[in-house]
Amino acid sequence: MRSVFIFGSNVTAVRPVAILLMGVLLGLALLLWMPLVVSTSTLHPFVVGKTLYARAIIEVVVALWVVLLLYDRSYLPRRSWVVAIFGGYVLVALLSALQGADIVHSIWGDYSRMLGVWNLFHWFLLTLVASSVLRTPSAWRTAFNLNLGVALLLSLLALSQAYGVSLLSRLPLLPELAAKCRVDASLGNPAYLGAILMVNIVLVAGLVTSSFTATGGAGPPSRRDGRRHEHIRWWMTGLFWQRVFWVISAGLAMWMLFYTGTRGTLLGLAAGAVAMPIGAAIWGNRRALLPISFAAEGILISLAFLFVVDLTVGLSVEEWCGERVASTR
Repeated sequence: MRSVFIFGSNVTAVRPVAILLMGVLLGLALLLWMPLVVSTSTLHPFVVGKTLYARAIIEVVVALWVVLLLYDRSYLPRRSWVVAIFGGYVLVALLSALQGADIVHSIWGDYSRMLGVWNLFHWFLLTLVASSVLRTPSAWRTAFNLNLGVALLLSLLALSQAYGVSLLSRLPLLPELAAKCRVDASLGNPAYLGAILMVNIVLVAGLVTSSFTATGGAGPPSRRDGRRHEHIRWWMTGLFWQRVFWVISAGLAMWMLFYTGTRGTLLGLAAGAVAMPIGAAIWGNRRALLPISFAAEGILISLAFLFVVDLTVGLSVEEWCGERVASTR
């Protein structure tokens, strides 16, 4: 037997199972870095490299997972409506592709988008694996934090583009990451960056809400009655610094989302913010209702503030940009 600490969980297992499980989780962690991949030596450098990188990792992860099942069948997929609905969607997509005008493109896609049923099937397999090995809230929280770390790097890269700090674009391997009026980081399209940032902003709202409901909304204990050491200890806990990281990630993502100039993602974020407390009220999660309402209100106020600033005096973009970002689309 061997005890290992992986994805925020302490796992005790026989050595082959532990090694295979660590391999699967390492692959999942590496996959989260896909948005930063840029293949300058291929057609469509913002698309082809990312897709090949993701497919290769998914195929290795699935192979390790299949071997893992031979040792421990407890890692079989659990029942999930999300996985079932996704599987149904893949089946419908396959039937549609077989009846399409061009089966080859429908199945395999093309270099400009790298989509198709084959690509969709990879992501369905990834969903099966992730739902099988990420079994605890701690494991999922670790994965979400890693994903937010990648989103923070994308936001910083977008910030460098927006203000003309083209340090990365001067490297011989990354000439495409030049300063731009409508930022796209390493995605090649502002709409793609906007979609990623929008999802991560909502993710932060969920993580912050979860942290308060799990701790009963616990804040720093009082310094009175000899509890000074507990007060200091609270400020040094990982939860406090996680909340700081979440707020910084969401704030910068909100700022850069506005710079993408994609109105669809801005409207989608506003709609999501309105839907969050409504969903909590419908499904009866009263403990989460108050914090999630505050999170939704914070998102809406931030969006309103950014629109007011842009429509009155314009965002403080460098003169080379020439026009306000939100008015480009």
